[in-house]
Amino acid sequence: MLPGAAWSNAAEARRWLKTERARLNWSLKDVERAFSKVAYASDLFTGPGGGDLFPRATAKRVERFEAGGEIIPDWLYWVPLAAMRSAIEPDDVWEWDRIHIPGHRGVREEAQEAELDARTFELNDDQIGLLKAYAALNQRQAAVIRALAENPAALDAMIEKVVRGSTGNIVPQ
Repeated sequence: MLPGAAWSNAAEARRWLKTERARLNWSLKDVERAFSKVAYASDLFTGPGGGDLFPRATAKRVERFEAGGEIIPDWLYWVPLAAMRSAIEPDDVWEWDRIHIPGHRGVREEAQEAELDARTFELNDDQIGLLKAYAALNQRQAAVIRALAENPAALDAMIEKVVRGSTGNIVPQ
């Protein structure tokens, strides 16, 4: 999922990190900043409820790993993505992040908002009143109203029959 998984051992990962830092002219602090920009945008790092799921890249952790770390730290798998992101033009970063950062929080949040919007109705006062009146009906009455709502032709025929037999007022007084 993340582009850094190709290292076969810690020594290879250390060499890659040192080479990449030199190529990008990054300080230890730059690695920390670049990691944060990528990892904190993803639910894979922070989790959907917040809180780090594994230790983050700090200047001290980067320095310790480069000095001879024997285990590839979880944060290192985000650094290749951060290096790719550093080459993106500032105007294009927002879109690039959403496409390339796995588990991007903004994409998840927009999907949740879209789902909520799809389930939310904008009702006027008359419609709200009708729903309240429907909620007050007994089960039998509600079944009749539901059947009429599902068959508008039958409802129109009933209205026409009532109108022909009355003065035009179909609402009982």
